[in-house]
Amino acid sequence: VSTQSTGKNKMNNITTCSNNATFYNTLNDKNERIYFLEFLKTKHCEENLLFWSDVEDFKQTINKEDLEERVNEIYIKYFRLDSPLELNVSHDLKKNLDQQCSIKYYSNNLFNAIQDSVIPVLLNQFLDF
Repeated sequence: VSTQSTGKNKMNNITTCSNNATFYNTLNDKNERIYFLEFLKTKHCEENLLFWSDVEDFKQTINKEDLEERVNEIYIKYFRLDSPLELNVSHDLKKNLDQQCSIKYYSNNLFNAIQDSVIPVLLNQFLDF
């Protein structure tokens, strides 16, 4: 960090850090997440938070049969063209997911890159929350 930052830049950095901390606290607190979800529904973008939450649960899956079942559930819920909760993700992320699913490469980190890609979207909405 530059020691020559202006006071305004330092204040913006503090505000950004504070918003990020509050944002991640909200994501990790189920009660706070409910309020954020209700807000996102008013903005018609709740699928991002629902996906993030489902992936967090998915990461805890241990049994291989359960893992495959959960992959299918998440895929149908967020990646099918006719899904009401279809995620808007980059072509490359979707293509990579499709490739891994076609060879049945299921691991607990299968959705990590896509989960990471929804964080900026959620953070942007959080700033209006």
